[in-house]
Amino acid sequence: MKPDFNVMTKSELRAYVLKHREDTAAFEALADRIYANPNPQWYQPEDTEKIVDLIQASKQSNLNN
Repeated sequence: MKPDFNVMTKSELRAYVLKHREDTAAFEALADRIYANPNPQWYQPEDTEKIVDLIQASKQSNLNN
């Protein structure tokens, strides 16, 4: 029995896909979720400091999940 991908968080679904690489339904669910919530953000070259802060915050967030 497969888990319900709709109740999984994006991080949980990603972890599941990495453990079950042959599960195309899980991969498609993850891809659908990623493409459903695009978050494009454009930065100018002078925003270098802000980009570094965003990368560090993202890394810290990933460590906490």
